[in-house]
Amino acid sequence: MKFSVIIPTYNRANIVLLTIDSLLHQDFPREDFEIIIVDNNSTDNTEELIQNIITKNQGQANIRYAKELRQGDVYARNSGASIASGEYLYFTDDDALFDTSMLLEMANILD
Repeated sequence: MKFSVIIPTYNRANIVLLTIDSLLHQDFPREDFEIIIVDNNSTDNTEELIQNIITKNQGQANIRYAKELRQGDVYARNSGASIASGEYLYFTDDDALFDTSMLLEMANILD
């Protein structure tokens, strides 16, 4: 696997879904990247919405959910990194939107 895209989030359930959606529309083989959403102890319905996305995309995309109870971006990022299986870790925010060629262009640069 080439990339692990790690997204820490806190109480931004509807916004992080847009970020995930933009990653699901990449012009890059889905088997070559994973999306790891690290819920930083949200009190909204983040977990429920992410679990629905995982179920909906099962077998089509590698999306993982992790819960980090220690509050703080550094804990969430480290938690995501500890379970990542990609050759490269890409950390992003929960409100980012990506062009469809983002991962392909990154891979071209790294190769």
